[in-house]
Amino acid sequence: MEERRKEEIFTKKVKAGRRTYYFDVKENVNNDKYLIISETKAVDFGKQDRFRIMVFPEDLENFKEAFMDVVEFIQSSDDDSSEEDSSSFSDNEDY
Repeated sequence: MEERRKEEIFTKKVKAGRRTYYFDVKENVNNDKYLIISETKAVDFGKQDRFRIMVFPEDLENFKEAFMDVVEFIQSSDDDSSEEDSSSFSDNEDY
């Protein structure tokens, strides 16, 4: 029986100071694609902490909508935080 490991088929890397974010698309043995978002952060003496989340294809659209809502909220808060009441975006809508 041929064993096939999870294959990384696409990746994007974002450096942000001591942190690095990776957006990796992988494919499992059934040829299903999924997203892994990883954060690595430099800590003491050359060590790194790593945190990961997996987003499966059936959840991508809801994940994208929630992510874009958060980005929009942060950008609009930065643009005019004195006029905007943060409670207007805190509806905790389920996606």
